Amino acid sequence: MRSLGAVMFIVPWLLAALPANGGAQAVETPPPSGTAEPDRPAATMPGDADRPVVPSPVAPAVARPEAEKPLVPAAEDAEAYTVGPGDQLDIVVRKEPELTRATMVRPDGRITVPLIGDIDASGKTPQVLAEEITRGLGRFITAPRVTVGVGQAASARVYVIGQVARAGEVSLATPLTVVQALALAGGFKEFAKRESILIVGRDRKARSFNFKKFEAGLDFDSNVALRPGDIVVVP
Repeated sequence: MRSLGAVMFIVPWLLAALPANGGAQAVETPPPSGTAEPDRPAATMPGDADRPVVPSPVAPAVARPEAEKPLVPAAEDAEAYTVGPGDQLDIVVRKEPELTRATMVRPDGRITVPLIGDIDASGKTPQVLAEEITRGLGRFITAPRVTVGVGQAASARVYVIGQVARAGEVSLATPLTVVQALALAGGFKEFAKRESILIVGRDRKARSFNFKKFEAGLDFDSNVALRPGDIVVVP
């Protein structure tokens, strides 16, 4: 009887000790995987709001050198310039776009002109060619107005003679000064009179060039650009 009484005493005490929710313990459920946590403000230092915003440095643009332009006779040389093989000619027929074109002088010295056919161009000036083309087109269209320009003077030459290593012609496919032409001719021979160089143009007018002064840095302006047909004479 004592054991039964003890049990009857212990059972109510155990029931009172159980949690009120039926014995289930509360478990903190972690947030579902993949759920982003709310953004937290970045930590700031005192005085950050008063600091100026410094932009990131930008690399300066690098200027690209322009490609070297082909030599085109100057306006004062246009009338005297004679066309040669390899020259590019710009033939313009006013109000006739189908006849306006750029053409190259062939190795045989001829060019092809629409409606006219092949004509000799080598050895003629642009003005003479324009007049010849005008007469030819006059058989097909009324009062044609034609101009001929030299787009690229590939046949242009100058000549270096006298006391240089390699006397002869020098191409003017790109612009050249007197000193550059002398360098392409191989430089001076031993007894060359460097202070008495002459540049003779097609107009038969001579200009002097003193290489010794140029070399000493006393007269850079005398190192002029050469024109087609110029002759550099080194005595």
